[in-house]
Formats: sequence, C-alpha cells, structure tokens
Amino acid sequence: MKKIALVVFILIGLTNYQYGMSLEQGLVNPFQNINFNKEHPAVTDWQVCFRNCNEKPLMAVDFVNNQNELITFEEDGKLNQSAYNFSTEENDSGYISTYNIRDNQTSSIKGVVFRISNENSLLDMTVFSDDSYDLVFKLKNILPQENINGFGGLYNGTRLVAINSQKVESLVSLSNIKDEETEWLGARSRFWTFLINPDDLNSTVMDDVNEENLSFRLKVSSADAISKHQFRIYFGPIERSRIERVSPTLNQLIYSALWDWLRLICRAIEILFLWCLSITGNPGLSILLLAVLVKLLLYPLTSIAEKWQSQVNKTQAWIQPKINKINRQYKGEEANTKILNLYRDNNISPFFTIKGLFGFLIQVPIFIAVFDVLGESILLAGQPFFFIEDLSKPDQWLELPFAIPFFGSYFNFLPLLMTIITLVSAISYRDQYLTGDLLKDQQLKLYIMAGLFFVLFFTFPSGMVLYWTCSNLIQLLKSLVIKKSSQS
Repeated sequence: MKKIALVVFILIGLTNYQYGMSLEQGLVNPFQNINFNKEHPAVTDWQVCFRNCNEKPLMAVDFVNNQNELITFEEDGKLNQSAYNFSTEENDSGYISTYNIRDNQTSSIKGVVFRISNENSLLDMTVFSDDSYDLVFKLKNILPQENINGFGGLYNGTRLVAINSQKVESLVSLSNIKDEETEWLGARSRFWTFLINPDDLNSTVMDDVNEENLSFRLKVSSADAISKHQFRIYFGPIERSRIERVSPTLNQLIYSALWDWLRLICRAIEILFLWCLSITGNPGLSILLLAVLVKLLLYPLTSIAEKWQSQVNKTQAWIQPKINKINRQYKGEEANTKILNLYRDNNISPFFTIKGLFGFLIQVPIFIAVFDVLGESILLAGQPFFFIEDLSKPDQWLELPFAIPFFGSYFNFLPLLMTIITLVSAISYRDQYLTGDLLKDQQLKLYIMAGLFFVLFFTFPSGMVLYWTCSNLIQLLKSLVIKKSSQS
C-alpha cells in the first residue's frame, strides 16, 4: 500500500476577528476574507474558513503577511517593485481588485486583476504582461503543522503536490519537468490546501521546487505584444462539497494515498458516515452509529471469517496431538516425513491455518477505508464528545508531569479502554474445538494483539480510536451472548 503521508492543522475559535469589514479594509465573502497590498500586486492577509466566516464557532486558517508574501512577481530574477494604481469594485458575483502600472513605472507586468467569487473559495488571477516573468510561491507559513506524537504523527507536516485528473504526485518528483497533464500545483496538509491552476500550461514551466521551504517557481513566457495569463488559486479546506465547486480534479486530494478501488470503498463509507451525521447531528454519536452499521453490513463477511476460523480450529485440535506424538517418538527427517504423510493421508494441507488468515484479510479493506474516512474528515476537526475536546486529535484525557518518548506528555484514555475490552475478550474467549494448550496459545495471541494495538493507537486521532473501541465492544457483547446461549 502506498505510504500515507497525510498531515493536520486547525486554528479554532478566532473570536476577536472582525468580519464586517468594508471594501476599503478588505474583501469579504462567506468563505474567505482577503486584503491586498495597495502599491503592488500582493496579498497581505488571507483568511479562509470552514464552513462560513460569519459563523461562530468556526475553523479557519489565517495567513498574515510577515515579510513573506504568498505570491511574488519576479522579472529577470529580481523582485518586481514597480508601483501600481489599485482599485476595487463589487458586483453581483463577487469582488474585483485591479492593479494598473503607473505611467512613470517600467515593468513587463502591466496589470493584475484578482476576482473573488461569492460562490466558492476560489481566487482568479489574471496577469497582463509583454515579457516573461516568474511567479514565486512561498507556502511555509501558510499551512502550519501540528505536532502529534507516536504513530499518530503520520498526520504531521505539509507536502508539495501536483494534481491531475488521475492522481496526486509529489511536486518534488516533477521539478524542472513540464508536465502538461498537471492541472494544480501547491501544498496540502491533512485538512487544508493551497493550490494554483495555470490555464495555459504551454506557457508555464515549474522550477526551483524546495520541499523544506515549501516553495516553488512558475516561469511564465509572454510574446512581444501584451499577453494575458490566467490562474485559478484555491486556498481552503479539503472538503468534498467545497472543492467540487472549484474543480472535479481536486477530488484526487481525498484519500489520495490509497489505491483507486480502495478509494471507492472510502467513498461508500463516507456517504454512510454523512448519513449518520444527518441523523444524529453529533460527530461522536455518528461514529458510534457508524460502528454499529458497519458491523451489520460486515456480518456476511465476518460469518465467513468465523466459519473458516472454526474449521481451522477443528482441524488443528484434531491434528496437533498427533503431530506432538510423532515429535516425541521420532526426530529429524523421519519425523518430518511422518508428519507430511499424516497431512497427505488425511487430505489436509500443511498450510491449512492460512484459511483463518484469509477470513481476516477480506475485512481489512473495510477497516482501512473507515479509518481513512475518519482520519481525513474535517467534519471531526474541533468537535468535542464527552471528555474528548477534539475528535480529530488524541483525546489527551490527562496531562502528565513529564513527557514519555514517542508517546508525548498526555495520557489518552480511549486506547486504554479499547485495550481493556480486548483483554476481556481474550480472557472470555472459548472455542468448542480448542482446549488446553491450544486455547492458551490462542488467548496469548489476543493478549499480544491487545498490546500492539494499544501502542499503535495510543496517539491516533480520538475519532478513529472511538470507532475501534465501539467495534470491539460490539464484538465482545456478541461473543458473551453466544457463550451464554450455548451454556443454557
């Protein structure tokens, strides 16, 4: 499976931000607030929101210019410092900011027009020039990283990406390459992204990609006459309804680390989760309901898996004592020969235990899909549930007076609860065919699995651990009911 290199950041509850600014102060729509430099084409402040900038509480990312402009125009390797006349206007579809070069200024860039739509988070940029120029993007400070310890750290960081209609690639791998299939270039984190789409790929070449600084350069060529270059810029959440308004290609950002067939399963789980959310209105309750529904939907597969495991246990309970007897009476090659004859005479494959593994593997794609849906869902970001402050992060139930290497300085309660449920399941585990040492061996495997899952899930986002805890609890209750009914 492709490496999951997904990453996370959120800024919540910007309560002191003033939303009712005028055109002179900035441009406002429900999705984003933008301020422009009055002297030359540049964005000085840019806030993007999910869901609506006028609603509180909200989730937002706020870029503020700190000697590091988002988009820099360069000519012959030098910063364009020419002065421009700046104006703004409003129409039915949104806002327009226009830069026209002043008569006493010399520059190949004659004018720049920014259009902000009221319908989405898109910023359209049109550049008029009579010579070549470079667009330099410096994104290091726009998508801040979140620091999650342990295995949950797979969501840390930000990466540069190139997107086409088929896949998402690393922008570094395409450095200095003119890829005509690429539609969008930029950076993404777990929940947010900054992307640019040059409409004319034939006149644009990507160069100078720096993964560490999250920067890259677009070299734009122009004819002698005034040329018009158009760019679409999306700065906002990676949320399906929002990005589909901009371009269907951006759907490639969702579950991009998975194979296409697995992404289809993710989409089905996502639809089911959204339905649960529409029923409950609460993300935490929706996860619990999702766990119940997935268990019901997986019942045919789990029945097959349990049947295969029961067959494996029955065969193992019958053949293992005979193998032990052979090993006590014979040694070396003679023992191996007799054991192989035992398998052959009873028409049993020496690899019969793999059948039980297959029963588990047929359920794995569903588990992966559920975890990716919950791990990438911005709908969980900032959402509390009982003692959990944020379902997109570890539950951080108790702050420790010290930091534990790899695990961090918080104790997370949900992984402990999940492990306790798994241990109770192991202790109560019974099988009609397994007794004695075989039963103890099976229980030992469950104990080991409980320990491994505790380490693996300890710093995972709490929404994912909540799902797995609920799923394990359902399985435990099911086994206790079956055990009780078999005894009565």
